[in-house]
Amino acid sequence: MESTPPADPSASPAQQPAPAPPPAAGSPPPAAPPATAPAPPSPDPAEREVRSDQIRSLRRWLIVAGVWALAATAIAVVAYIEARDAKDATASRATQADIDQVRDKLEGQIDELGQQIDGLPTQAEVSAVETRITKVQRAATKASNAAGDAQDDANRANTKVNNLEDRVTILETESSNDNSNDSN
Repeated sequence: MESTPPADPSASPAQQPAPAPPPAAGSPPPAAPPATAPAPPSPDPAEREVRSDQIRSLRRWLIVAGVWALAATAIAVVAYIEARDAKDATASRATQADIDQVRDKLEGQIDELGQQIDGLPTQAEVSAVETRITKVQRAATKASNAAGDAQDDANRANTKVNNLEDRVTILETESSNDNSNDSN
């Protein structure tokens, strides 16, 4: 608050000194006078007018301080947004590089799969193989049946051979018994 000389009661309000203009934007506020106890209200109208001038001056300074606070806040918000956008742009570039890398890898894998698919047999080739497999299965079944029949034939032949051997043994035994009886 500024100290102003007491106004002359006989002077008109237009002749009283004008309050000091507020400082220019960016300049520090004037030094405050040492704190003193507030004076009791005065019944004199001139002193009341001085106090109202001081209140107006204080109001101006509060408005100036508010404008400075708003300007500082706006600058901080703009700086924050720019920093965030710069960070997002860096992350976006990294993300784009990752996407490009994955896309290239996928394209390579798709090409490999295409080559493998091209190397696979066609439906006609698969049908031909299935036909050959069916023929081979039939032939194997016939061969298995024939082998079973041959085994049965071999078992029968073996049985006949054993029977013949037994008869030969019996005949030899009888013949040897007959010869021994004739010699007696």
